[in-house]
Amino acid sequence: GSPPPLQTDAFSPGLNIPFTTGGTLTLSEQATRRTYNVGSPTPDFYDLAPTLTLTQPLLRGAGVYVNTAPIRFAQLQLGRVDAQTKLTAIQILAATEVAYWNLYAAQKFLEITLQQVDLAEQQVRIAMRLEAAGTVSHVDVLRSESGLLLRKQAVVSARLQVKLANRQLKQIMQSPGKQVDTPDEILPIEIPNLIGLTFDRPVLGDKAIANRLELVDLALQLDQNRLTANVNRNLILPQVNFQFQGQLLGLATSASQSSAQAWNGGSTSLFAGLNFSQGLVFNQSARANYTQSLLTLARTTAQQQQTRIEILKETNDAIDSFEQNWQAILVAQASVAATQKTFEAE
Repeated sequence: GSPPPLQTDAFSPGLNIPFTTGGTLTLSEQATRRTYNVGSPTPDFYDLAPTLTLTQPLLRGAGVYVNTAPIRFAQLQLGRVDAQTKLTAIQILAATEVAYWNLYAAQKFLEITLQQVDLAEQQVRIAMRLEAAGTVSHVDVLRSESGLLLRKQAVVSARLQVKLANRQLKQIMQSPGKQVDTPDEILPIEIPNLIGLTFDRPVLGDKAIANRLELVDLALQLDQNRLTANVNRNLILPQVNFQFQGQLLGLATSASQSSAQAWNGGSTSLFAGLNFSQGLVFNQSARANYTQSLLTLARTTAQQQQTRIEILKETNDAIDSFEQNWQAILVAQASVAATQKTFEAE
């Protein structure tokens, strides 16, 4: 078939440059070649239109704060992930230490119950000799045997506690050679250094508030919520954009002549104006999102305050438990010394 009467070839390179203020600068060039197939020789025509377009929001979506909000949100999220990772590591270390000392305590308690069994057996033998000598009655022998059985029952319970403590420590350690279903036992090698401490409750509470990673995570989450609320508030505003467009026009029968004509500024086109857009219901969806973000911000603030109270409570509970346990240790040491003297006297 015959070629069309008009053949158009177009080439449109361009560069789009975004600004942190929300605006964009577009540099483009529209190059067109028109070929006329009308039977008689007709030259090709070349159009060239270098164009600069600047668009800048004035209300909705305007400003560095709004347009860099996703970057700051991601940075805050990175901080939260880092805080949560450190918190998990600290919790694992704390659980490991607690499980270790629980195992140590269970093994020591087993040793004590085994010693009590030995002492109870000695007591039975002594009671039998005294009965044979006529010093005590058979009731005293039965009483000694009953005490021995109770001590043996305590040994059974103590062995179970050692197994449970071993399994708990294995679960936390997750060592390839010591799984929870293996019979291998973990033997603690560190011994506790029992010393008394005096705590300054207000200072310790302030340090707990300043250093607890739960509050660090909540502070970063609060910044995220505040950032989201501010961005949602901006989205309620109407859409008002400033737009400027400038074109250099060139038209000739050769590409070089068209380019020279355009860049010499022989023919130009300038446009500047404002674009306004506002929904009929005044952005009810954006207003709802803003209200929701405010409620989320309030909830996070309340959660932060509640966490502060919980941390202070945990700190004071820990101090009270430590002081009580230390007093129990002192009483137990005194009781052991008194029991030893009584046994030696008997």
